[in-house]
Amino acid sequence: MGTPLPHGELYLDAGVAHEFLGEMQADVSGLTFSNDLPGTVGLVSAGLTTRAAEDTLLLTLETGYAKGPEAEEFTATGNFWIKF
Repeated sequence: MGTPLPHGELYLDAGVAHEFLGEMQADVSGLTFSNDLPGTVGLVSAGLTTRAAEDTLLLTLETGYAKGPEAEEFTATGNFWIKF
C-alpha cells in the first residue's frame, strides 16, 4: 500500500513468512554449525522514497519490525542514489 506525494511515495508493507526447512547445519573443517530457523514470523515495514533535482537524486528510508515465537527483529535502512 502506498501514498503518492508530490516528489515521492510513502508506503506500508505487512506480511507473514514461514521457514519450512527448520534447522540448518553446515560442516566446516570438522566443526558442525547449526542454526534453528524461526517457524512463522509476522512482519511490517514502512518507508519513504523521495526524488529531487528532476529525478536525478533518489533517497529511500525504510524501517521494519518482525516478530515470531522465538525471535524479534528491528531493521532500518537508508539509500541514496545519483543518476547520471
